[in-house]
Amino acid sequence: MGIYIDTIDLYITGSNAYMLSTELATLLSGRYVEIPILPFSFKEYCMVAGDSSDETLVEYLKRGGMPALVVGRYDDERFRMYMDGIYNTVIVNDIVGRNTRVTAGRTRRNVVDIGLLKAIAAFLSDSISSIVPVKRITDYLCTHVRRVSANTVSDYLEALAEAFVFYPVHGFDTKGKEILLSQRKWYCVDLGLRNQTSRRSGYDLGRSLENAVYLELNRRGYEVFTGRSGGVETDFVVRKNGQYAYYQVTANMSDARTFEREMEPLRKIMDNWPKTVLTLDRYTVGTYEGIRVQHVIEWLLER
Repeated sequence: MGIYIDTIDLYITGSNAYMLSTELATLLSGRYVEIPILPFSFKEYCMVAGDSSDETLVEYLKRGGMPALVVGRYDDERFRMYMDGIYNTVIVNDIVGRNTRVTAGRTRRNVVDIGLLKAIAAFLSDSISSIVPVKRITDYLCTHVRRVSANTVSDYLEALAEAFVFYPVHGFDTKGKEILLSQRKWYCVDLGLRNQTSRRSGYDLGRSLENAVYLELNRRGYEVFTGRSGGVETDFVVRKNGQYAYYQVTANMSDARTFEREMEPLRKIMDNWPKTVLTLDRYTVGTYEGIRVQHVIEWLLER
């Protein structure tokens, strides 16, 4: 006999290696509410650091928001060791370990090649803000790593998504308001983890900034897409409760050509939903033809 107690909330947490949200939906038959947990936002990072300056944002874009790093204020060497430990734990234990087990009545996909998984993760980290077709990843791996099929690459991508290491963002036709399933960008769950997996030797401000904006939109409860219409791309199209908004992200708007390049996609969207350009440039903040240009730190600190 079951006992119903209406004064208790039960929270289930654990390693992604054993249970993911897709499996909860099957096992609990909808009798639960999923609460996604992300690393610290920039606003939370500032609350711990006691500062919200440009320098703090630069630090956040490099190190990310893993709570232990933010509270502990690790030096560079300890930071690298900590992130390397997280990365290897997620890749080896949560993804490879989970996907090589066989459970009652269910065979996991065959994700067993750690080197291949890390190569795909590095490719995604380097390709933040770009449309990444499966064929493009497959061609790269066949040339630089080993021969692999597109189906195998797809399996590894889905494993990374299920473990919440990377988030796929589908394309969206801003004119027809239709989702384009064949076009996807990928964003990393944490900027420190992204920098740890990336093969780029230099600091990549623009891509990191766009990744930070994606994570914040995700936190605010939006469905997030990347806009496409007539060969012109809008960084983000967001939707909530039937309402839309559009965002462009750029480090600097002071150059006239850059200003026009960032404004053009928003001008071509023929509806009256809010349109915003987020930038680190303080000199172009304002409203132009109904399009708001806002400093990204101000936006990140909004309630």
